[in-house]
Amino acid sequence: MHRRTRGTAPDTPATTNFLVLRTIDALDYWRWAPELDILSNDHYLMSDDPEAEIDIAPNGDLMRSLAGGPWFLMEHSTGAAWYLATHPDQDTLAALLDRIRQEAGVTPEQDAPAGMEVVRRRGAEADYLFLIDHTGKGAEAPAEGVELLTGAPVTGTVTVPPGGVAVIREPR
Repeated sequence: MHRRTRGTAPDTPATTNFLVLRTIDALDYWRWAPELDILSNDHYLMSDDPEAEIDIAPNGDLMRSLAGGPWFLMEHSTGAAWYLATHPDQDTLAALLDRIRQEAGVTPEQDAPAGMEVVRRRGAEADYLFLIDHTGKGAEAPAEGVELLTGAPVTGTVTVPPGGVAVIREPR
């Protein structure tokens, strides 16, 4: 493919989507890879295969080896995919993301005021709740534990200052 396109479109990169899976061994990717300018892979987790996740890491390593560095994951999994070819306004984006979350059955980690980013990281001995106010107005959010930036105990709610951050260590 690479040699053929070089004559008609010398400035156009040549690529194709490999399908590197542990169940497919009929292609010689090592011979094929040098003929391409951009290496990409399609990786589908087969839902009926109890060991499907085993493919991801070694196949990523193989693609990195074949490419000699970065490569593209062009298609992945058997679930829904959304492609948005525009920059929507905030309300439209929020409505779309809400729809996608609902369709995927994803619920928020914690209720929070609009404009408050909430992230929880789980540790062996405690959880850590990160709250970031993106509105510049400040807000309160439910929390229990110790606010690590101030050392203050938190019982019931924490006040995040305007444009500020709160980090709460939550006991397990």
